[in-house]
Amino acid sequence: MLEREISPSNATTVQLPHRYIPNDVVLSILSKLSLKSFKRFQSVCKSWSLLFDDPFCMNLYRKSFLAKDSSYYDDKSPILYMLGDHYRHRLYSFSGERFENVALIELPKPFKQSKFEILGSTDVNGIFCLRIRNYGGDEVILWNPTTNEFKKLPSSRQPNYIPLGWGNGYNDHGFYDHFLVGYDHAKNDFKVVQITFHQSSIRVSSWEIYSLNSNSWKKMEGHISPFYMHYNTVYMDGISHWWNRVKTNSSLMSFDFSTESFMMTPMPSYVHDLFACIIQLNGSIALTLHHKETSTFHILILGEVGVQESWTKLFVVGPSPLLKHVIGAGKKGKILFIGKDNELLWFDLSTEMIDEIGAKSLPHGSQLLFYRKSTLPIRGIYN
Repeated sequence: MLEREISPSNATTVQLPHRYIPNDVVLSILSKLSLKSFKRFQSVCKSWSLLFDDPFCMNLYRKSFLAKDSSYYDDKSPILYMLGDHYRHRLYSFSGERFENVALIELPKPFKQSKFEILGSTDVNGIFCLRIRNYGGDEVILWNPTTNEFKKLPSSRQPNYIPLGWGNGYNDHGFYDHFLVGYDHAKNDFKVVQITFHQSSIRVSSWEIYSLNSNSWKKMEGHISPFYMHYNTVYMDGISHWWNRVKTNSSLMSFDFSTESFMMTPMPSYVHDLFACIIQLNGSIALTLHHKETSTFHILILGEVGVQESWTKLFVVGPSPLLKHVIGAGKKGKILFIGKDNELLWFDLSTEMIDEIGAKSLPHGSQLLFYRKSTLPIRGIYN
C-alpha cells in the first residue's frame, strides 16, 4: 500500500552536503536509483541516513519503482501453472486486456495424458524443463511449447528417486530431489541441476549438473551447507533464487549457473515466524510476508545478494480478507493472488485496486510463469 500523498513543504527536511542543490531535485534523482545505490547514499551524510524514514522521499521511491519497465517481461506471455493432486497439474495461457481469456496448453503428443511437473520456475530462452511421471520411471524432457519440439535428457548418475508429494516427497529409499534450471551466459549453455537429499539429514547427499552442450551429467564436488528448498523458485539473469529455512534460520539461497556456485543472503530475523514467498517484482527479488492476524502482506525488496541489511520493506498490501496467497507478479506492480473460494485476483500496487480474472485455481495452488515464444530448435536455444 502506498503512503498518503505528502508534499515537499511538509516533508522532513533533508540537509544536503552541497547547499546549492535543492532538496526536491535531489529527492527526485535519488528516487530513480536502484535500491542498492539508494541505500548506499545513506552513508553520504547524517541527514541522508534518515531518507528511509522520510515519508515523502519513500513515496517518491515507491512510485518510481513501480513505473520502471523490466526487460524480464519483454515479449513474454503469462502462463498459469495449476497444481493438482498426484501430479495432475495443468498449464493455462492468459490473453486479453485483463487476462480474461484462459486456454489449456497441451503437452507434446507422446506425453499428452501424462502426469508432470515443471522443473525450475520459468522458461529458459523459450524452453521448459519437465519431469514426466511414468510407472516405469520418470523422464526429464526439454520442451518448446511454440514448436512442440522436445528432447529427452539422458539418465543422471543417481538412481531415479521418485518423490511422493509436491517438491519434498520421499521415496521408498528415503531420498528426495529438487531441480534447478537455467542458462550459463559464459559458456552459452542450457543447464539442469539435480540436488538429492536424504531424509535422515538435511545435508545434501549429492548434486549433479546437466549440460546441453555435452548432453551429459557430471557430479559436482565440494561441501554444501544444509538447506531446505522451498518449491517456490525465482530465476533471473542466469541465477536461481529460493527461500531457504533450516529450523529457525531463514535465508535466500541463490545458484549461479555460470560459476556453478551457491550464495546465501540471510533474511530479517522475524521472517521465520511468517509464511514467506519469493517472487520477481519489476526486475527485483521480492519477499512477501503474510500476516494472517492482520490480513496484510508485507513486501520486502532485496537490494544486493549476500547483504542482509539490503532487505527493505517498500509495500504493505491490505488489510484485505479477500487475499489468501501470493502466486506471482506481473508488469508494473501487479500481484496475482489466490482469493477466497480459490478465485484468481490481480492486486495493483499503484492503485490498490483488486481485479477479478474470472478463473479459479485448483485447491493445491498455482504458480504464475512467463513464457517467451521461440522458434529456435532446442539445440539452438543458446545462439
